[in-house]
Amino acid sequence: MFYSILIDSGATNSFIANQFVHKYSLTMSELSEKIPLIILDFSESPSSWVTNHTKYMVEIPPFPSFDWDLSVIDTPKGEGLILGIDFLNHFNPSIYWRKRLITFNP
Repeated sequence: MFYSILIDSGATNSFIANQFVHKYSLTMSELSEKIPLIILDFSESPSSWVTNHTKYMVEIPPFPSFDWDLSVIDTPKGEGLILGIDFLNHFNPSIYWRKRLITFNP
C-alpha cells in the first residue's frame, strides 16, 4: 500500500486523513474531549474539531514498522499521514534537509 507522509514539526499531534481511514476500513475511537484544529496559515480547514483517533501501523522503509496513535482529520487531498512533534520527540530522527533524507537513531 502506498500513501504519503508529511513530517510537520509545527503540528502538535500526528494525524491521518478521514478518507484514508474509511478507504482502508480502519477502526476509529472517539476522543474523550474534542480538540480544536487550528491551521496556522489561516487556510480554510474542512474540519474545525478533532473528535476521533485510530492506531495505525506506520511503514517507512527500510525502518521497522511501528504502531502509532493518529488523530483523524479531513484533508484536502484525502490521503496520507501527518507525523507531528509527538512523533519527532519519540523517535528523535536525524533529518538531512538538502538530501531529503530521514534516519532513525538507535
